[in-house]
Amino acid sequence: MSWSLYQPDPNEEQRLWVDKLFEWGADLIFGSHPHVLQPYEFREWVAEGRFRQGVVIYSLGNFISNQREKPRDIGGILTVNLTKVGNQARIGDVDFIPTYVHRYWQNGQRAYLVLPMDEMLEHRSYPQLTGKDYDLLHHRYQQTLKHVSPAEKLIKQEPPDQIDY
Repeated sequence: MSWSLYQPDPNEEQRLWVDKLFEWGADLIFGSHPHVLQPYEFREWVAEGRFRQGVVIYSLGNFISNQREKPRDIGGILTVNLTKVGNQARIGDVDFIPTYVHRYWQNGQRAYLVLPMDEMLEHRSYPQLTGKDYDLLHHRYQQTLKHVSPAEKLIKQEPPDQIDY
């Protein structure tokens, strides 16, 4: 789904679309276009007598981009393990890795490097980054995880087919 630009949180229209997409049978929804990270959510509900699970990531931000202003230089990778049980999908482990797009010069040309922030901060092995860069990125990493990760591991809701639109 393509959403509004530069908004750090999903708006009411996005949430209504997500409710509808789950109602129509989606198990996994990846939003895009805001150029900034937006949170992800887990959902569980019963529809037509069946237990349902879903995950929505409203936006993964920018993966590779020349947009340098905060927070557009941060993106993310979301991995979701799905298991098929009969004719239903079950959501397994979900993992989010914040990424930083580092722009630098190499051989007289601009180069871009997408860095997984957890690995980058643990090993501090990228010669293009200074100690000051690492300190700043550590703070941004913590902010990013707090913003994007679900406050609760699970959002239980009324079945989407019972929501009044």
